[in-house]
Amino acid sequence: MNVFEALHETPGALVVSAGDLEALFTRDDTVTALFFAGERDRTGESADVAVVLRELVRCHAGRLRAGLMEVADERKLKALFGVSTTPSLVFVRGRATLGAIERMKGWDHYAARVGEMLDGAAGTRGQATLQ
Repeated sequence: MNVFEALHETPGALVVSAGDLEALFTRDDTVTALFFAGERDRTGESADVAVVLRELVRCHAGRLRAGLMEVADERKLKALFGVSTTPSLVFVRGRATLGAIERMKGWDHYAARVGEMLDGAAGTRGQATLQ
């Protein structure tokens, strides 16, 4: 099993497609980290971010889940969420975008930024940032 397949087995992980965004937006009880992997078979960086995401979900169980892009819809969803660089994680709660982390960073960067976003997520209920 590769890291992308393992990420699909992460508790609470969702597969996100362009057709089911409304269901994602109505689930604002938990922050979702949308994973834009890009060219999965061309760069080790996407695999590294997949491992980091799995660990972030484990560390923040019940507060954070993985949102895995349907490969066929990733390009369309990148445009919708303003993603220009992959791999990227975009953190959303309901319709509110809390922030993004592009490319591979050090663990301390992920821990600090994700902690900030999760702590600030309580105030996002009902804020619409996507149309």
